[in-house]
Amino acid sequence: MNSPKTVCALTTFVPVVALLAGCSAAPEPAGLSLEESCASLSGITSQLAEGIGLAQDDPSNAQEHLDISRSALQSLRAINSEDASFTDATRQVAESFTAFLNDLQQSIENGGGVDDPAIIDTKEAARSAGQLLDQVCQ
Repeated sequence: MNSPKTVCALTTFVPVVALLAGCSAAPEPAGLSLEESCASLSGITSQLAEGIGLAQDDPSNAQEHLDISRSALQSLRAINSEDASFTDATRQVAESFTAFLNDLQQSIENGGGVDDPAIIDTKEAARSAGQLLDQVCQ
């Protein structure tokens, strides 16, 4: 018969079975400190800006360029921070920038761009979320 340690080791990937077998839950991986989380933003924010700038400069390939920015947002979402204010701010940035990128793509396809009055609200929401994240990281 298997020892309790063996049973627990075998059930690592099946949490319900592990709990029924009396195994303790595996510890959650530790998140990054606020300082480490903020340090990881530098490449992400420049990638986000790069995609928007390229879409403005080359509207015929706006979708492709804005995908650079969307990829940056995926990287932002993937940051595992132990700081709740950082996590909340990155969630707000990801949501507001996703809406802005969608509106921007539509605007570019219709001959507009980042200064299009039709997208001013989502642009402002994205800017505000970015400022909130800056404040968290100060």
